[in-house]
Amino acid sequence: MKIFGLTLFITIFFSSFSNAQFIVNLTVNSSSDTVKTCINQNITFVASATYNGSVITGVNYLWDFDDTEKISDIDLVTVQHSFNRRKGFRVRVIAEYNGESTYDILPVEIGLIADFSETKTDISDTLTGICPGEEFTLMASAKKSSWEGSFLNNFVELFPYELENPYTYSSPIDHKEFQFTDVLNSATDIESIGLKIEHENLSNLQIKLVCPNQSEIILKDFGGEAKYMGEPVLDDNGIEGTPYWYYWTNTPEFSTMNNESANYETLPTGNYLSENDFSNLVGCPLNGEWTIEVTDNVATDNGFIWEWSLDFVESILPENFTYQNNYLISSGTWSGFGVNGTNSSDGTAKVESPMIPGVYPYTYLINDNFGCFTSTNISANVERANFSVKKDGTAFTGIEMTSEIGDKLSFEDSTSWAAETMWDFGDDSEYQTTKNIEAYYYFDKGYYRTLMKATSAKGCVDYDTAYIVIAAIDSVTMFTDKNFIITPNGDGTNDFFTVFDGDSEYPGGKSLDSLTFTHKNSIDKDAANISEIKGRIFNRYGNTVCEWNTIEDALYGWDGTLNNNNSRYVADGLYFYVVVIRIKKDEKERVESYKGAIYVLKNNR
Repeated sequence: MKIFGLTLFITIFFSSFSNAQFIVNLTVNSSSDTVKTCINQNITFVASATYNGSVITGVNYLWDFDDTEKISDIDLVTVQHSFNRRKGFRVRVIAEYNGESTYDILPVEIGLIADFSETKTDISDTLTGICPGEEFTLMASAKKSSWEGSFLNNFVELFPYELENPYTYSSPIDHKEFQFTDVLNSATDIESIGLKIEHENLSNLQIKLVCPNQSEIILKDFGGEAKYMGEPVLDDNGIEGTPYWYYWTNTPEFSTMNNESANYETLPTGNYLSENDFSNLVGCPLNGEWTIEVTDNVATDNGFIWEWSLDFVESILPENFTYQNNYLISSGTWSGFGVNGTNSSDGTAKVESPMIPGVYPYTYLINDNFGCFTSTNISANVERANFSVKKDGTAFTGIEMTSEIGDKLSFEDSTSWAAETMWDFGDDSEYQTTKNIEAYYYFDKGYYRTLMKATSAKGCVDYDTAYIVIAAIDSVTMFTDKNFIITPNGDGTNDFFTVFDGDSEYPGGKSLDSLTFTHKNSIDKDAANISEIKGRIFNRYGNTVCEWNTIEDALYGWDGTLNNNNSRYVADGLYFYVVVIRIKKDEKERVESYKGAIYVLKNNR
């Protein structure tokens, strides 16, 4: 591991260049041959060149940082560089002097991000939020993470490359994975060389492979029959056709391309014999740029190149460049609103959530074995208790809403974290504990506060409130249900208003078994199935003149006097009624409400 205070010297000899020894050393302040550092952290690289044991100047240094950045200059012996990706890099410096060159390579490992997939809270996944002020737990997990580099065996064009003029196409596969002294020892060390191409006339092409020390072999020379490679678009005007893969191997199924062109209109994909033997490349360094060159010597015939490959036999391939980061839970800390310390033994932290609704981020920061910090973020969504109010499927907006006496309103608790719900409708009725509930406002006009209390599974409580303004019924809306006329003048005809039996005859004292409910749109006409009934009769100003809270009251009906006192009759005119009944039959319950108008005409009583 690279630590400050020491210097590393890596030496490589190239006796093939001359009898002199030309050496370059790539170093950092370190005690190892690998740099282990953090993302975006500056690293100082130092190169020194010696010739026959003496330090020399006037050397041209080419720095390749393996991240697309390259710089070069005479005597550029010290450079600083940082890496903005978390992976492994092979930094190479090439030194050139008196027509000779040598290089050194130094691996650099950048600290990775831990596997934070199990870092979470103890908030249930089924909840979108939590109660304001509720305590929850942050739970950290930072598993080891690894990086592994793949062996580079191909070069792929971003877009198919067009060969449209007399031109030599050239692209490199740059190897840095081998040992410095590794060379090609045998022709059989090469598994295959491949080219993905289409072209109108193979006779116009020469294809070469050039190794890092500039030794080369001709894979296909100019000549042969004027045949197709792949399926080109003739006179293509820049439109590519269908490419084929062509390979050159030590054990080909076809002869050379030039020979085989006499046998085919389109050269088939497959393995071909190279014009030059692979043995011409023996002694080539395995590290460095292996380049394919494709020359088209005629402008009128063209084609496209997609990709090429160079595969060595598995026995000479180096081990994959791989490394791993580990993380100590004891070095991790949580930060964010309400965090009170981090348990160094298990990475947990207790948090009391904010009272103000919102999304609150929490960060877990931990050190890796390179001394680098890595972090992850999770969030907690603090939500107030909330409910909505709907009438005929349409939701009210705001905290104050206006309705009429007798309207059915639906109350829906939308609090994601609520384990229990309690409703107080502000009308002295009993509290209700159903999450979603319907209420019939059949009481007097007025201003009512509806309060919902939501309780979480952990016992945290929050409230939401809406204000219901109950207005007197608009007489126009009252003629949608059944309307009545009563003449409470004591003549025995139409003296009472009743919702039973469908007429105005006084039903008092009759058994429910013999009665039916008046309203034709009632789901069930059998009055014996009514378990509860409530009703109000009021004038056009919303003032109550009579009310029923029991079945017995409803059986008596209304005799046209204030609160059925049988003495003080109301004035002739228009009155309104609202009735709510609860029906139970076959173990099923339902609630229905009805409203309408009553015309009081006493007829000279």
